[in-house]
Amino acid sequence: STISALKLEWATQQNCIQRAGRTGRVCDGKVYRLIQRAFYEKQMFHHIVPEMTRAPLESVVLRVKMLNRESPVLFLSKCLDPPKDSSVIKAVLTLKECGGLKRLDKNEIFNPADGELTYVGRIMAALPLDIRITKLIVLGYIFSVMEEAVIIAAGLNNKSIFQAPFDEKLKSYSNKLCW
Repeated sequence: STISALKLEWATQQNCIQRAGRTGRVCDGKVYRLIQRAFYEKQMFHHIVPEMTRAPLESVVLRVKMLNRESPVLFLSKCLDPPKDSSVIKAVLTLKECGGLKRLDKNEIFNPADGELTYVGRIMAALPLDIRITKLIVLGYIFSVMEEAVIIAAGLNNKSIFQAPFDEKLKSYSNKLCW
């Protein structure tokens, strides 16, 4: 599962050109960048990947539902690089399964491509976490075990807590089973 996270990244070549200001873009002048030319030309990305393609599609669908009354499939199909309709439908079904969207509409009809936002869905949209982890935290709050749920959620967000040395895979696996 993927979560939203802020991470340190190099600026793109387009960002560097934009940050040069007028010098070098619209008038003569010199631009000094404190990086090697080879790194700039060969290792930096030319342009930034849009946030919508980096974020989990479930989170994008929740944001669409908070902003708009339109079907997520229809709304996202208007994007410059729209996700596949099947991927959006899968995200909607996942949200219905986790309680972020209502299963049935006002007419008691199941629509796999759309659903009404629930209260839990609003919480899921507000937290920058995977929707399943958010639901775990919400259930922890409901059943008065919030601290334990947050600890478990933090553990699920990271790699395994069990150490697995390369040469002792079998021993580490047996220790994990014993634990």
